[in-house]
Amino acid sequence: MIYVLWLIVQIVSAELHTQQQYLRWTDSLSYLDHPESGYQFYAEHHKRIAAIIQSTGHTVTVDRIGKTHQNRSIWSFRIRPNKSKHNSVFVLGGIHPIEWVSPEAAVSLLLQLAQHPPEHTEVLIVPFLNIDRRLVVEQDLLNEEPKYRRVNSGGEDLNRDYEIHREATAIWRHLFPERYTTSTSPLSQPESQAIDNLFVKENFNAAVSVHAFGGYIYYPWAGRYPPVDNWEMFHHLGTVMKSAQSGKHPYHVKQLSHWLFLFRAQGTELDHFYGKYGTRAFLIESTRSGIQWWRREDWSNPFRLYNPRDPTLDIQRTVESMWALIRHYDRYLITDETECPCQSQK
Repeated sequence: MIYVLWLIVQIVSAELHTQQQYLRWTDSLSYLDHPESGYQFYAEHHKRIAAIIQSTGHTVTVDRIGKTHQNRSIWSFRIRPNKSKHNSVFVLGGIHPIEWVSPEAAVSLLLQLAQHPPEHTEVLIVPFLNIDRRLVVEQDLLNEEPKYRRVNSGGEDLNRDYEIHREATAIWRHLFPERYTTSTSPLSQPESQAIDNLFVKENFNAAVSVHAFGGYIYYPWAGRYPPVDNWEMFHHLGTVMKSAQSGKHPYHVKQLSHWLFLFRAQGTELDHFYGKYGTRAFLIESTRSGIQWWRREDWSNPFRLYNPRDPTLDIQRTVESMWALIRHYDRYLITDETECPCQSQK
């Protein structure tokens, strides 16, 4: 009993120490005004998160899950349930640095969950993964010289750096080899390693990674064309997420490799989360592009390709979809297969 109490004290002390480090770090951040209304810079987001942590007590805890290629901290935020924990959901944003709607939605969800935590479902959010290059994109905007940025500072696409379905098998790989590329080796980058290590330690029932653009809610597989096992369950959960979206023309629900017959995505986090860990994984392609075709300046602006001038509706839809998934898991125990066959994992 004494050892258990000692262990609890050590864990709580470590959490408080990390939280204090995070709050001191956010105090040191500064930022300039930028030309993109509707979006916030990296430092602005963290100052908002720090404020909600201080105002909601122990509802949100902070952890440093790893470092980027340039040694920047990758922060995760855990929202604890009001009552006993039965399920857990993971949310990942900011994989591609030019896709700003992704972390906008992840942070918005975090702030909402901090004030209204689920009853039985813990949610862990990593709103920014590709931090090094995100800061480069911010500087591009300040210089009014937007450039296409996809890879991390190690030169790898973090959306193609995972272990499952890395080898291209479709005959189309010979015709469109650039569409079937992966990183140089699986989990080659510290950012991907940090996420994989997180899955080793945690037991996530579901996961959502947020990207842009397309207007889809995807489920596995991405790297293989045949239907995933239990595809009906995936489609059902995707439809639950779609049905929660506001406005006309909600996002479509589809197996990612079925987006186009010729298309595959090798080595994605989507296939990795499900194929290696059995986590019910989804990938939301938020927005349907931000280009307004009658504006000539948009045609050569890579930032606008992914990010609408007013992202409000797409942020709202993405958050609503993630909320719907969290609420779905909050209603059921994972052992209760008679009530919800979707929970028959792990």
